[in-house]
Amino acid sequence: FVAKGTVEWKFEGKRVTAGPGTVTYTWPWQEHAGGMGLAMCEIYWVQIRLDRSYKTMPSRPRFQRLLGFPISDEQKVFAALKKAKGGPVPANRLIKDLMPRLVQELESPGPMNQERSLNMARQILIELALICLQNAGQESISPAIERVRAFEEILTTQLEEPWTLDAMAAKCGLGRTQFAEYFSREFGETPLRHLSRLRIEKAKELLGATPRSVTDIGFDCGFSSSQHFARVFRQFAGRTPTHYREKGEGVVRSGESGRGCKRKSNE
Repeated sequence: FVAKGTVEWKFEGKRVTAGPGTVTYTWPWQEHAGGMGLAMCEIYWVQIRLDRSYKTMPSRPRFQRLLGFPISDEQKVFAALKKAKGGPVPANRLIKDLMPRLVQELESPGPMNQERSLNMARQILIELALICLQNAGQESISPAIERVRAFEEILTTQLEEPWTLDAMAAKCGLGRTQFAEYFSREFGETPLRHLSRLRIEKAKELLGATPRSVTDIGFDCGFSSSQHFARVFRQFAGRTPTHYREKGEGVVRSGESGRGCKRKSNE
């Protein structure tokens, strides 16, 4: 968000000028750079993590679960942001207010800091989506896709169930191959891998929020054994569950420091 001055912003080979009162965003898979031609400029920026690294635009990206978006609301936000052409757009009153406040919150941790930061990050994303929707059309969705999307939301509440591909497909009233094709197109990965990812995300939450044993958490998240849980957890998190409990990560950050950034320059 550019509060004062102008700055050149580059994304996917294009250079644009962001003036005062404008906001710009890019996806992590887009080539982007900022800060060119700073002239009496005051900018605020943050990074909001997605659930994983994406090399290209998936049909159904996700935020990390800790951000707290209900899945249906999350997908509305993504649908709006994905339809935008990109580049600077006029920020509304709430974004102008929230961006500096979010950065201040990230730079000066205090009581309830994470909860307040997450609330502000969610609101900023919603406001960006509303701006994008001003000129966006409505998406036409087939009944089969609707069932697949609804099932994925149900899946997040039934992670402990012994799901198989056949059981998932039957729940949606679709054939195994058709279900797998629709699901992969919508969520960017196979149904079983997506299930594993959801289970690991839930396990991360429990590891950070409860003193329960690693083995019990694995069983609660649908893993048949502690060995299986540890193996899959390492695949997704790059570390053991025990190590993750000691070195948990957040979802809102800027750069490598994990903070928001307010940058002023007289160059």
